[in-house]
Amino acid sequence: MQVACDIMGAACTAPFPTSATENESSNLCKITLPSSDPMDLFKEWYEAAKEAKIPHHSSVCVASSSSSGYVTSRSLVVRQLDDDGFIVMTDRRSLKVKQWEENPRAAFHFFWGYTQGDRILARQVRVEGRMEELSNLAYAHLYEREPLYCKIRSHICNQGQRVEWDELKASHDDLLNDVKAGLRSLPMPEHIIVYKLHPNMMEFFDADDISIGDRVVFSRDDAMGEWKGSWKHHHIAA
Repeated sequence: MQVACDIMGAACTAPFPTSATENESSNLCKITLPSSDPMDLFKEWYEAAKEAKIPHHSSVCVASSSSSGYVTSRSLVVRQLDDDGFIVMTDRRSLKVKQWEENPRAAFHFFWGYTQGDRILARQVRVEGRMEELSNLAYAHLYEREPLYCKIRSHICNQGQRVEWDELKASHDDLLNDVKAGLRSLPMPEHIIVYKLHPNMMEFFDADDISIGDRVVFSRDDAMGEWKGSWKHHHIAA
């Protein structure tokens, strides 16, 4: 396409620059809900990420804060999905547990990016709610299925405390050798603790490489701490 122009009083013609958008596409994603319960959609996306063989698909960024508002975050592994929440296991002596004891509110964030058919997906789930300490006896099976290095870590590491690396390595090697020789076992230590996040807000984001993302927010009132309120949901703009 040509356009007439006038530069310093001289007439000329010049082509418009070719726009990249002529060869591009755009769309708007829409999240399809399997039910009115957000855990059903979460499980569907979680299984899709697992089937896509995403490394560490069960990893989640966990944010906690003290009663004074000091915020920290770290990655944990979701050890079990229940119909009413997300179960994690950690060290009772850790900073996050101290914060949960002061302020039982927490926020989880999952992200999965992978190819599904001809789509390059980007999916996120934000979860907010209350943390509840669970009985270790009821969830001892979570510890029992841990790999060897995780069990050894729980016996030699005081999470978050300063260490001398050489001393820690020596402790590790001594314990490993004893376990391999059948001289010691690795029972679940008392400082290992299990928590469940009971959600009162879940936000889902779904997008691909040519589409504007869709977001659906689920919320419910848990003011009484019963975590049994009915869910409400609506779409929000990306």
